[in-house]
Amino acid sequence: MKIYTKNGDRGQTHLVDGMKVDKDDIRIEVIGELDELNSHLGLLASNLNNSHENEVVEELQQTIFLISGNISNQHISLDSYVTFIEKEIDNIQSILSSQNAFLLPGGHAAAAQAHVCRCVCRRVERRVYTLSKNCPINDGVLKYLNRMSDFLYVLARKINFENGIHEKIWQNTCR
Repeated sequence: MKIYTKNGDRGQTHLVDGMKVDKDDIRIEVIGELDELNSHLGLLASNLNNSHENEVVEELQQTIFLISGNISNQHISLDSYVTFIEKEIDNIQSILSSQNAFLLPGGHAAAAQAHVCRCVCRRVERRVYTLSKNCPINDGVLKYLNRMSDFLYVLARKINFENGIHEKIWQNTCR
């Protein structure tokens, strides 16, 4: 099978259901944003030294593919995926100190990449919200993306903690 189909040469493509749309359609944009997030997660996974965290990130990647192919499918429940992420967040937070200030993204390379993933995830969440104004969206998608960004944030904190890297606090000089 050839990688190129020549079908998109005129600026159109097909959705999973076969519907032909312009390549700048908001649905295609959201799918592209999800693909970018998935690629960043792949880079994050390549920097992780913890097999459990690698498995969790791979689960996030698998779910992104599920969402990409079924973004408007109301019949697919994402509840178990949301619950999975919430449990992971709770597990990580149980070992971290409480936070009472804004943190500067960075530290260990894997933590910095987790922060990049978090930012991309937030952007995807915003674009999905925009899409929801024009198309019916599975209610679980926004919830899942919101939890994923929370997970990526605490994962970044955990990576820095485990590597003995002190988190840098935003020095608000505006006070």
